[in-house]
Amino acid sequence: MENGKKINSLQGLRFVAFLAVFVLHISTLYKTINYATIAVSLFFIISGFVSCISINKYKNNFHDMLLYLKTKLKRLYPLYIISILIYLPVSLSMIFKYGVISIGKYIFSFVASVLLLQSWIPNSKYITIVANAGWFLSALMFLYLITIPLHKFISNINKKNKVSTNIIIILCSLLMIVAYHYVVPKSGYLHYYFPIYRIFEYIIGIVLWNIFVEIKKHNISSIIVSTLEIISILVLGVMPFLKVIYVDYLFVAMNTILLLSIVLGNGLVGKLLSNKLLVWLGNISFEMYLLHFPILIYTFFIWDKIMPTAIITILLYVLVSLLLTIMISYIIHYKLGGLVMYGKTAKNK
Repeated sequence: MENGKKINSLQGLRFVAFLAVFVLHISTLYKTINYATIAVSLFFIISGFVSCISINKYKNNFHDMLLYLKTKLKRLYPLYIISILIYLPVSLSMIFKYGVISIGKYIFSFVASVLLLQSWIPNSKYITIVANAGWFLSALMFLYLITIPLHKFISNINKKNKVSTNIIIILCSLLMIVAYHYVVPKSGYLHYYFPIYRIFEYIIGIVLWNIFVEIKKHNISSIIVSTLEIISILVLGVMPFLKVIYVDYLFVAMNTILLLSIVLGNGLVGKLLSNKLLVWLGNISFEMYLLHFPILIYTFFIWDKIMPTAIITILLYVLVSLLLTIMISYIIHYKLGGLVMYGKTAKNK
């Protein structure tokens, strides 16, 4: 299963989602189109999806909940600390040079970030100043902690794993997102960083796995799968231009269709994402996700001083930053023994 095309297409999709986040952080330096909100939502759905692969060996008790969380931390935490240290000069400059927050508040934020608790602080400055992308891991740790009870809850609702019941659960999750969207006051924190908000996407990922297991038993037409892929990509692609990107339930629904159609593996996009290069890049996507922002910042500081501002130089800056991110992520993932999630692939390449 891990080496099949379905998983390969998922790894390729990871890299594409990373590129969307990469483009967002380019937009903090240059004005570009923002697809990151869609990509981050997709990452949480994927996380729920892949949590099903090894969950059956754990029991629904507090001991196994902590054991599952510990297993994830052992794979993720070393790289996370490395990313904090790499970003440290940048975060310190925000304190001493630009005075973004006080030293005392920075120390508080630093401790919270090291403990992976920053996503629970309702202030974006505290959340991102120590490790820009670390909030995702903070929220993910909470979801990992409740993964086993969530699986048990879903399996109790749908003991026979009927596709129709799974679809109803997904629709209910989307309705909960709609309710959250209209009931909870709109804010960058509550509708982006807050871990509770991400539960619904994570549940959708879990249920999507159950649907995938049932559907893969049948030969679904490649034409149908390709059509679903193309429709979801087109809708997601135009959302930023229509200024509806923050209509949360809409792009979550499209991400759900996109992920299911791609992991089926027999559509045009799924086959494209199963390309060896994209799969290889997908294998190091988590390293790239955590490391790319400090690399972008350091490269920008140098680039801005030595190169004139022009379209060609901006494109070169993006290319150089991306290549540096890939190279460093490759070294950490494959040459240092695989310090993060999916690191075992380093031994099976």
